[in-house]
Amino acid sequence: MKGVPGDIVIVHQWVDERLKLWQTDRFDILMLTNSENDTPDSGYWDMSYSLEAVAALKKQGKIRYAGFGCHFTPDGFRKAFANFGRDFEICSLPYNIRHRAAEELLPEAKKLGMGVVTIKALARGELLKDTDPEGRDAAIARGMIAFVLENPAVDCCIFGMHSEAQVRENLAASWTPLTGPARQRLKQISEMPSRSLYGWFQRRIGCGAGCSADSLNRGPSGPRRPV
Repeated sequence: MKGVPGDIVIVHQWVDERLKLWQTDRFDILMLTNSENDTPDSGYWDMSYSLEAVAALKKQGKIRYAGFGCHFTPDGFRKAFANFGRDFEICSLPYNIRHRAAEELLPEAKKLGMGVVTIKALARGELLKDTDPEGRDAAIARGMIAFVLENPAVDCCIFGMHSEAQVRENLAASWTPLTGPARQRLKQISEMPSRSLYGWFQRRIGCGAGCSADSLNRGPSGPRRPV
């Protein structure tokens, strides 16, 4: 999305093409997004045109719910919540053991009654680059996902998978609690130098160096959420 009148046509076209492709007459959820290259403000866009299309699609029975998400700065998400949060049912934002600014934003989404879908649990694989997946870190990806699911404000965590083994391992995070040693290892990884393009999500807002991994020392703060 680009925040221009043309978004209306694009949303309708995209939905109609994929309804035909997937041989169905309705989607339960339509998620709207873009990249930081589509708009100048870290991906933030004027959603009023998108919402015009969403309202029409709901009336036509082609979608049930709609959401938005991208790599906005924290201020960008707050702007989106303030301007459009009551018009969407769902939001999506990056959240993992290193990118923790989401923890300041999740309560704001919940106040609006929004469902929360998190992305980048493994930071596009960045968090795995300095690990030993064949040895001491055999279950580290599962642990990273389990950390995200411990947050009671998270309703769903999505992530990429490339094999049946990864599917089984990652889904196990929804019922496998973190152990003390696993939590300490995640803390070590979270404090390693970041190569991320999304540095604004690395620390919680107002959180100085050394506090970004604080809750990794604690146990679950609420009921586990499904993947």
